[in-house]
Amino acid sequence: MPVSGVWRGMSVMGPSKGRGGGVNALQNVYKCHMMMQQQVTLESLDRKLESLRVLLTRLLDTVSGENAGRRETKEKRDVVAEMPPIRNVEAADLLGMSTRQLQRVRRRYRLVWEIRGREVFYQLAPILHAIRRFNLCWNATVLDRLMDAHRSLPYVR
Repeated sequence: MPVSGVWRGMSVMGPSKGRGGGVNALQNVYKCHMMMQQQVTLESLDRKLESLRVLLTRLLDTVSGENAGRRETKEKRDVVAEMPPIRNVEAADLLGMSTRQLQRVRRRYRLVWEIRGREVFYQLAPILHAIRRFNLCWNATVLDRLMDAHRSLPYVR
């Protein structure tokens, strides 16, 4: 006898004459199907375990790499923050512009400067931040020279 209605996984209308045999048959087919899906072998468990190991290894490598990168960045940031202000000419050389151009753009780039007598000094950290933020051209050799000069300074408590 044909089953009437649509089976949606929750309930099934019985056969057209009201007998419950059709419902039980469909439920048995559904149970059999679910048991076949849940049938687990040792090989499938081993494959799943190996894929989880690989995923976990990749995740740990990524996290440890990020932590190492953060430590290096923090150490570099600390070194830059500890550096004394650089002269006007050095800041202009670093950005590849004249001292007059630097004087014109220092507010736009939010550079921190201080005037000591007739000399103007700039903090290095805001200059490096402006280079990243505004994608400015800069001279790597000047930055290396400034960092080397700072490393050669003696540490005073």
